[in-house]
Amino acid sequence: MRFMRFSLTQVRKDTEIEDGSATPTPLPLQLDAYPRVYFNPSASYIVVGGLGGIGMEFVNWMIGRGARHILISSRSGVTSPYQTSYLRTWWQQNAADVQVVSLDASRMEDAKALLARAAEMAMAPGDGVDGFFNLALRLELAFMKDQTEESFRAAMNPKVVLTRNMDQLTRHHCPGMSHFV
Repeated sequence: MRFMRFSLTQVRKDTEIEDGSATPTPLPLQLDAYPRVYFNPSASYIVVGGLGGIGMEFVNWMIGRGARHILISSRSGVTSPYQTSYLRTWWQQNAADVQVVSLDASRMEDAKALLARAAEMAMAPGDGVDGFFNLALRLELAFMKDQTEESFRAAMNPKVVLTRNMDQLTRHHCPGMSHFV
């Protein structure tokens, strides 16, 4: 586990000098401080590819740290009872507004629509979209020697083009964004 360590000084008063007076003696005191991420409950967050196994756990982690307005973008949408169950649990137990849209943010028009929808979810206009997380993944299983340019582009498009589009848009529309991953 990652942690930061720092020292404070603890004063010890039991050291005596020859004349009988006590002189404080500093002693090092070690404290462990664990960094923790918190999310603004009024702001909204975009998670692309958030309906896979890692994405569902990531969204759950975000909610546990304060996020209450999350927009998940998925190519396929909600397809399993497992996903439906998670969405229902988030809404019922955590009062979290988690919405799912099927937009392809590697297309600039869809990226704009995704950002606009997430901005509408925020509690106050000043809070807006505070985070973007790209968990999109498309598996194209092939060894490198068997990989074609077409299959490589299909696998990398969700990461590269989508991230570039969202970077351009959020720099302009969300200059105070706290998270871009």
